[in-house]
Amino acid sequence: MSGPTLVIELAESPSPRALREFRASMVRLSSQFDEKRPGFYDVTVTAERLGVEDRREGDW
Repeated sequence: MSGPTLVIELAESPSPRALREFRASMVRLSSQFDEKRPGFYDVTVTAERLGVEDRREGDW
């Protein structure tokens, strides 16, 4: 099941340290994580892991 997609375009490249920290956060939060190439991620994060109640119907 796919859900919303979020794309963030930055005015300039983040530092390597910032990318490492962001990647580590995504790994901790996601139930599925794949880094296609540096800075391009495919992640699955459930609403509950973000502290949000998922109110969708079961067959959504």
